[in-house]
Amino acid sequence: MQVILLPKGSGPSRVYRFRIVLVCSIVAGVLLAIGVGGGYFGYRIGSDLAHLEQRVPEIQVESFAAVGVEKLFDLKASVDEQRRMLQESRRRVGDRFDSLGRRLGRLQAHVSRIDALGLRLTDMAGLDPDEFGFDKTPALGGPGRPAPWKSFREPELTQSLEIMEIALEAKEGELRILEAMMMNRELQKKQYPRGWPILDGGWISSGYGGRTDPFTGGKEFHEGVDIAARSGSELRAMAAGVVGFAGEKPGYGLVIEINHGNGYETRYAHAKKLIASRGERVKKGDIVALVGSTGRSTGSHVHIEVLKNGKAVNPGGHLHPS
Repeated sequence: MQVILLPKGSGPSRVYRFRIVLVCSIVAGVLLAIGVGGGYFGYRIGSDLAHLEQRVPEIQVESFAAVGVEKLFDLKASVDEQRRMLQESRRRVGDRFDSLGRRLGRLQAHVSRIDALGLRLTDMAGLDPDEFGFDKTPALGGPGRPAPWKSFREPELTQSLEIMEIALEAKEGELRILEAMMMNRELQKKQYPRGWPILDGGWISSGYGGRTDPFTGGKEFHEGVDIAARSGSELRAMAAGVVGFAGEKPGYGLVIEINHGNGYETRYAHAKKLIASRGERVKKGDIVALVGSTGRSTGSHVHIEVLKNGKAVNPGGHLHPS
């Protein structure tokens, strides 16, 4: 086999001779190599594909597991959040109940104080405790009919408790003022000279004002009232007060003077014996002396004077035999 190669231009041509058998062998070797290479690459590709097919389930399982763990974490976080919200709700409810409990405690304390004030006022005013008793449930009644409104809601209940608490505080203040006024009135009543100084009888033997002097027969102004009584009869204080003087004075004999406050003072003269002493606090009706006839006196009696701001006033309005 000859192969003639013609050069460009005018150069000489070249002639190559090849044997047919050698050329065919070379072509066959090239084709065989191509076939073997293709088969090998096909085998490798098929093997890789088969291995990949075997790995697909594993990959799917791993993906599913990853997705499941992530979902589990999300669910756990959601449960934790709901638990936290539940605990917070319980805490808030507990705080509201604690607040309502404290308010109810304050209301009970107000009611207890008002009951105590009411009992004292009932006693001071002389009311019948069976008819008007603060420590008893008020008399209520009537046919039972369903109310048109629904049950109380929490905001309405809280507002009602606040209104009731304010009202109770105001009423307690008003009752305290009333108690103070009544106590002051009761104190003034106890301190106001009024009553009968002789424990067992007696009678008025000489009144207040102008009279004939029993010793000289002349005219004089009598600044008190004389009450004749048996010698040794008990003299009692006409009002509560403090003994300002207990001793002997010219004309009065043994005398005791009691300061009652509010400008009032009483004087008990011609006593046989003094029982209360100076500076002693006495109550209305306490025994302070015994009836006698000391000093300028014609017989057993007590000379009573009532002084207002240091000046003698008519005791007639203060003397009331019991």
